Amino acid sequence: MVSLRVTAWWEASLLPGKPGATRTMRHDARLPLRNTPSPSKGVAEMAVRVLYRDVIPYETPSSLDVLSGPSEGVLTLPVTVHWGPDAFTDLSTPDGVEKAYENLVREGTAQQQEELLNADLLRSVWPHLRLPTRCRDLWQGRFPELAAP
Repeated sequence: MVSLRVTAWWEASLLPGKPGATRTMRHDARLPLRNTPSPSKGVAEMAVRVLYRDVIPYETPSSLDVLSGPSEGVLTLPVTVHWGPDAFTDLSTPDGVEKAYENLVREGTAQQQEELLNADLLRSVWPHLRLPTRCRDLWQGRFPELAAP
């Protein structure tokens, strides 16, 4: 872990003449840092910016063999996985499978993934899922068979 000193540029921009507040936060050195110009300091000095997409936690099951979810029928997604108006998804349609699997891979706990994902269905739909890069990399790093064409 690395300690960073971050300038709260939004406070400085709201109160002209008052220096920006600073705070110390911890950042995992393995994650990328985003450099953005600080409006109060100009382009010459860069402020470190850590984006949520760079630190969001993703979970994976212990193995693909433990995925015991249904391969057909209607699946009800838990509210912690899909908080939209329609938590039901039909696994007989490509859109239904993608909706369920994208949400479960991104938002599900390992236990939810093991109970609701089906290994064969996951392998077949994997190339078509719209996932954040970090999430896809994590899953393909843990399960190399998903990365294979």
